[in-house]
Amino acid sequence: MRGVGDVAQANKNTVWARLVQIILMIIFLLLGFGLIGACAAYLAYGTLFRLLGKYYFYKYRGIGDNLKKVKGNPSRYEIEEMFHIVWHNAWRDGAISLCNYCCNQVSTLICSAYLSLADTGIYSIGVQIASAIATIAGNLYNTYQPELQAAYVVEDKDKMCKTMSMIVVSFIYLFILGTIGFCIVGVPLLKLVKPSAVVSIPVLVGLCLYQFILKYRNCYTSYFSCTNRIIYVGAFTVSAVLCVVFSFIAIGPFNMGVWGLIIAQIISQALYNLWKWPLLAHKELNLSLKKMFQMGNYETLALMRRFIK
Repeated sequence: MRGVGDVAQANKNTVWARLVQIILMIIFLLLGFGLIGACAAYLAYGTLFRLLGKYYFYKYRGIGDNLKKVKGNPSRYEIEEMFHIVWHNAWRDGAISLCNYCCNQVSTLICSAYLSLADTGIYSIGVQIASAIATIAGNLYNTYQPELQAAYVVEDKDKMCKTMSMIVVSFIYLFILGTIGFCIVGVPLLKLVKPSAVVSIPVLVGLCLYQFILKYRNCYTSYFSCTNRIIYVGAFTVSAVLCVVFSFIAIGPFNMGVWGLIIAQIISQALYNLWKWPLLAHKELNLSLKKMFQMGNYETLALMRRFIK
């Protein structure tokens, strides 16, 4: 649905599916189903999300009716040819997903294996909060990828620069505001709702810094993926391996605890990915940082005005 431009409906599908998941999870937990109830609610989310996506995709501008008009079955040669075309980047996307898992989730497993239950709890809560802030701040980055692709197809470099500027600048502002806002308002509210929750603000800020680096990096790698170039798979793989190795070293021989994990993750990305892809993207687009912030501020304010109207 994002590919055909119906981004709004795609986001609505996510909201409705998540709402059903939350309601079912509450009901199942109250009925005493425990972890099985949470898993069933998550399954319901995935199923409903797919059904809504399929339903609205086929309704969008008569896509379903037009597909029904297509006659004939593809030959085996055509299927194989299409598979080879898709496979060129599909395996790279799969490798990137594995790398992102190593960079985001493996540290929690290492933490639970080496540290105390209290430290693991502090770290896990921090990871969830920082990831949520990063996801919310990166919404425009996800939403405007089709527009970036469309600008690339028609070779509209000015539009590409404007879109990239808005994506990066809005992400930076939203992430900073989200982090400060949660530290000032969110932490007291969380303790009010769940007094047993232990949140360390320094650890949370450290994890937010790491999540910022990951999403900031992704803002630029999305530019390359939108131009059908997943040239960063090798660098992501090396960084993922370094992230795991550095984490084991920091938490094992050096006994640095939670901060060892945070520092190890930041170093693994700062060595290359943090600067390489922004530098390359800015060079290709002939876009300076000063110009990016000027264009990004203007485009973001224009978007906010349209939203308010």
